[in-house]
Amino acid sequence: MERLRQHLTPEWFQDFTAKTAEHTSVFDPRSLTPAQTESPPQMAEWLFAMFAPRRSVGMQLGDLQEMYEKDSTRFGVQRAKRLYWTRVIRSTAPAIAQKVKKIGLFGIIADYARTKLGL
Repeated sequence: MERLRQHLTPEWFQDFTAKTAEHTSVFDPRSLTPAQTESPPQMAEWLFAMFAPRRSVGMQLGDLQEMYEKDSTRFGVQRAKRLYWTRVIRSTAPAIAQKVKKIGLFGIIADYARTKLGL
């Protein structure tokens, strides 16, 4: 125990913290320049803007952007893009399905299948 007390002096702690500070680096995403960061996929943003409710598009795109930035620092750019696309598709799928129903695309496909394929 005496030997341990000899090593745990205030000078030892100062040397230890100085040495560890040299070898550890903390990544701060705010230190990146805009050229180093990638933006979310433009096509996904366009798709979201087309089908999301107009009164909340700006806020929702802002939230998606924040999640994309966090994901890109945590998981990398490629996975962040996949997660971004997944979130966009999940949030716009009901609106897309509703529009397709109104257009009657399912009816056209069913009619084509009945006439051409004999179903």
